[in-house]
Amino acid sequence: MDKFCINNITIFGLVTVMLLFLNVGYCQVRAEKKIPAAISKPKLDAVTTPKMHLQSEGPPQTECMNYNLKIGMSNIHYYTCCGGLQNSSFKLERQYANFHCNPTRLRYAIKNTTSHYDCNGEEGQQNAKQRCSERWGWIEEPVDCWMWSDCFAGACKKEVEELGSSAKTDVVFCGDGRCDANTESSSNCPIDCCPIENPTECVATNNTCPNACCGDAFCCNGPISATQELVQKFWMILLGILAGLVVLVNVICCCCCYCCYSKCCKKERRCNDNDIEMPKSRQGGRR
Repeated sequence: MDKFCINNITIFGLVTVMLLFLNVGYCQVRAEKKIPAAISKPKLDAVTTPKMHLQSEGPPQTECMNYNLKIGMSNIHYYTCCGGLQNSSFKLERQYANFHCNPTRLRYAIKNTTSHYDCNGEEGQQNAKQRCSERWGWIEEPVDCWMWSDCFAGACKKEVEELGSSAKTDVVFCGDGRCDANTESSSNCPIDCCPIENPTECVATNNTCPNACCGDAFCCNGPISATQELVQKFWMILLGILAGLVVLVNVICCCCCYCCYSKCCKKERRCNDNDIEMPKSRQGGRR
């Protein structure tokens, strides 16, 4: 081989070896370099996400509730339910008329919830049911009366304080029918104290339930409620319409009678005139 070619091959080999060593060293240096902490990826197990505390909307979920179902202007049924309403066609046999979580009219009536409260479990509920049934179970048509439900709510408050306390005769609670002068008044317990402030309207007599306004602080003595005012206006309008129809019918009847009488009188007069004229014409013909 030519000497020049040998020298070129040697130089080329040396350059190749040097590049290999340089490349290996550069790779080692890059491998030894650490990734800065600012751009390092965090470990998945070290990432913590804050817990979200979701707040439920609406009133707090409680054990029992009082509600009423309204159809029309004044047809109202009063109920108590514990454990939630069941809007279905399945019916359970009820021992207490006012304690019902699935009444038939629930599907089509207007529901109005009046109160939520606790009753210290099933045992507290049973104690309150028995106590209020002993006190107000004699009222006829109980679903039309508000007193059993109000009594149940008051008895449940005592059951929450002490289980079985509502069954004690010496324990006073709102709904037991006794107005305690030290703790109760018409403002905080109208069911017990309104019969004293307004005995004419708020005393349950002859197994009948007093008006629902005896369950508010006014004891039927204050301004009438919007519902009562609406009922009164409805009846006034209805009576006015009926009175107007009666007058209108009488006027029409009188007019018809007068017209018929006038026509009959005119016909009778014509007949009488014809009877008078006919003999004269006959007499003239004979002459």
